[in-house]
Amino acid sequence: MREAQSTRQLILEAAYRCLCEKGSGHVSTRDVARAADVTLSLIHYYFSSKEELLVAAARHAIDRELRELEHVIRPLPDVAGRVRHAVRYVKEHLATLESWRRVYFDLMAQAAWSPRIAEEVRKLQDQLVELIVQAAPDDEFPPEARRVFARVMLAGLNGLALQMMQGAPEDEIGKAYRMFENMLLSAITAAPHTAEPAMASLASWGNRKSGEERSGFP
Repeated sequence: MREAQSTRQLILEAAYRCLCEKGSGHVSTRDVARAADVTLSLIHYYFSSKEELLVAAARHAIDRELRELEHVIRPLPDVAGRVRHAVRYVKEHLATLESWRRVYFDLMAQAAWSPRIAEEVRKLQDQLVELIVQAAPDDEFPPEARRVFARVMLAGLNGLALQMMQGAPEDEIGKAYRMFENMLLSAITAAPHTAEPAMASLASWGNRKSGEERSGFP
């Protein structure tokens, strides 16, 4: 059993290296077999398709980064500190991991065409949201507002990371991260009688828009 796990790990790491070098559209199972120094039949023994292999490889690397992020923010005593460190960690860490950014956004782009990858991306996004939600104590915001806050935070981090990858001016991206951090902190550090309604109104606005879309009215 241990040998099988070791072999699967070897294949996943080789697949991830191939993803970083070529992108999902240009990687074949033969490329991965060569990189892992295993037979093609062994690749097919562990993974039924190229899609399954590449999704597993991307998730393997992404999960590792999520564990590191959780390790960074969990010890901090207050939610504002956790949010601040999370934003700065993502900015500074992703700046040094260009290959990781490529794989992350490659996976998200492929989700538009593949239901299997779309499902994995949804699980990943839910996992990130849950990480953010758990970083906020129960008495900070009502549960629904915490989830809305987590979605907003995730959207901002994704958008800025994508712009960074596409070569946006470094000084502008730096200022944008600081502005985004301040926006998040202003919602958290406001007095309870203003912060909670503000977050709750964010949630209710989302519910209202969802209802309008279902009813067909603008």
